[in-house]
Amino acid sequence: MDKYCSEMFQLPQKSLPDYFYKGIEKARETITSEIQKKSIEDFSWINTIPLYPSFHHLSFRLKQSVFSILLDFGRNEVNSLWQTKFFSQLEDKDIDLQIKECNKYNLIPCKFCIDLNTFTNVYPHLNLIHSSTNKSFNPIEIAISDETEMSLWEINNFAIQIVLEDLHKKGYKINSYCDLPGIEPQIWFTDETGNPCWILVKKIDNDFEDDYHKWQGLQNSNSILKEHDGYFAGVQFFQESSKTLIRGKATFVKYKGLQRNWVY
Repeated sequence: MDKYCSEMFQLPQKSLPDYFYKGIEKARETITSEIQKKSIEDFSWINTIPLYPSFHHLSFRLKQSVFSILLDFGRNEVNSLWQTKFFSQLEDKDIDLQIKECNKYNLIPCKFCIDLNTFTNVYPHLNLIHSSTNKSFNPIEIAISDETEMSLWEINNFAIQIVLEDLHKKGYKINSYCDLPGIEPQIWFTDETGNPCWILVKKIDNDFEDDYHKWQGLQNSNSILKEHDGYFAGVQFFQESSKTLIRGKATFVKYKGLQRNWVY
């Protein structure tokens, strides 16, 4: 596996309309409320902020299953027979990408549908449609309980969240971040001098790998990176009696902070 990937997306990120963020809150409130009604505790949100680039807008874990969500802002229309039909505004390419990436990372692809005429949910209960079958379904009924190994995307997201939490605690401004495997650097932030800097985040397996000298050179993949200071962040994960990382299992984290590996 290559140490670095060549793909990089520049700031600013893709702008989104105001109603999109209201839709994020509606999806979170709807899904959380419906799951809590069933007194299910083994539930958590993985990401609730739309990232760019990405293959979805939201994701959550229920038991040992992970659900990927695209927000679908469409409109209900009534035909001549007084039948109501929802007309989606999602493009086929976005749905195809979600399905492809979900198959790769063992996720379940969904759409959360909102009628822009009334800004209400289109379907009852969790308001989720399976992206592959385009049929309504209930994640509570299909979530599995068997121990399931975390995917590369989940581990990548986990490591990035550890670094972001540390940056927030230290008062740094986060400019952007991306959890899509293959996009590096994953984080851009503003340092104490007001300059934008980038961070290469890696899930590492031992202390030997936690050395910025071993992760130098990413700046050579893109001229823009050479114009900004760069850092390396190595994150280790440990689970008791597990050789691999299992979804939802108590995890110990070892992270010693940012290591500068490029000075502009």
